[in-house]
Amino acid sequence: MKKYRLLIYILSCFIIGFVFTYLVYIGLWTRLIDGFSNVPFWLYLLLIPIVFYITLTLHELGHLIAFRVQGIRIRALYLTVFVFYKDEKSWHFKFVPKLWVLFGGLVVPDLPQIKNEEEMNQVVKKFAISLMAAPIVTISVMSLSILVFFFTWVFSSFVLWFGIITIFMIYTTLLSILYIYTFKLNTKHLYGDFVAYRKMKDDPLFQFAEIYQYLSFSLSEDHHSYIYQKAQSLIEAQPKLNHQIFLIVTIMAYLDGVIHQHFPNSDTIYQRLSSLPIKRFVTSEEGLTLVYNLAEYEYFLGHVENAYQIVDVAAKQAGKRIPIKMKDYLKNRTEHVLHIAYHDEFLNDNENIYIGQGWLFEAISDPYEAAKKEHKKLPFQIYACDIPEVNEKMPSED
Repeated sequence: MKKYRLLIYILSCFIIGFVFTYLVYIGLWTRLIDGFSNVPFWLYLLLIPIVFYITLTLHELGHLIAFRVQGIRIRALYLTVFVFYKDEKSWHFKFVPKLWVLFGGLVVPDLPQIKNEEEMNQVVKKFAISLMAAPIVTISVMSLSILVFFFTWVFSSFVLWFGIITIFMIYTTLLSILYIYTFKLNTKHLYGDFVAYRKMKDDPLFQFAEIYQYLSFSLSEDHHSYIYQKAQSLIEAQPKLNHQIFLIVTIMAYLDGVIHQHFPNSDTIYQRLSSLPIKRFVTSEEGLTLVYNLAEYEYFLGHVENAYQIVDVAAKQAGKRIPIKMKDYLKNRTEHVLHIAYHDEFLNDNENIYIGQGWLFEAISDPYEAAKKEHKKLPFQIYACDIPEVNEKMPSED
């Protein structure tokens, strides 16, 4: 390929030169320059937010319409700082300035009740279709804007209108390219639409974690029974338990089922969880949360000494990069729940409660109230050991 580089360069220059000369010859280049020059400077600036919100809204509507066509209701639509959400009665609107950090949009589906594996598979399939619908809309909008630009360029004699169409096309194309780039993002906490689609098709743990997250916003009846059973089967199917984030979410769903929903505990899973290398997990936020949940799990099962040892390791060896507020909150919450020390005043103050990214969903669900449900003390377990009876003869009196 390198030996043809000069030839490719010369050929490219020739093609560009030929096209440019032809456009000048037939007058289209002059029309393009006139179009740019007739657009006022302030309109260049005004079109930036207009095009941004048009492209963003159409993208999110791709997700939304795909959900609705498949029979899934919508819980909320986020467009940066603008939130449209539904409660049990009607739709509402909120303006949330701090959501600028999201710099994008989000559709929250109101998933139906899931009772069995067949219904789960149906929801996963519908979710995957919705994930792909939005990129298709974005690419279609970009293609349509380019097509309209060329037709206007050739057939329109209204110079200002052509200039506006040209600027609109350029902004739409640039933003669409940016969106397409984000579709391929694959980080620890962020997955673009293309990546999420593939994982939703092929990764059972990702499927479960995504559905489990969105079920927490559902207005439908509870899903606890199936979620517990699904989490149990997924954990049992794993050849090795590690600190993969989707597996951590699955384990925590199982623990919630045992501790708070009082579903039966699996001895097999208990043996696997009790052998987890705790010190490796406490280095990340998700892992530390799981470790404290494991302490509650041990305590709930009556293994008080194990629970206290886990709390001690978590408190002393939590990762240095984990926020101090999170460390303090999890430690105090767990001590409170396990009757080690009571922190009612601390836990009743919302300023002390660590909600992580939960603030993003404050419009549709109060993260502090959700957290306080986990502050309820577990049934008290006696922590004692048997003292062997001392059988010594009393000294005889003379």
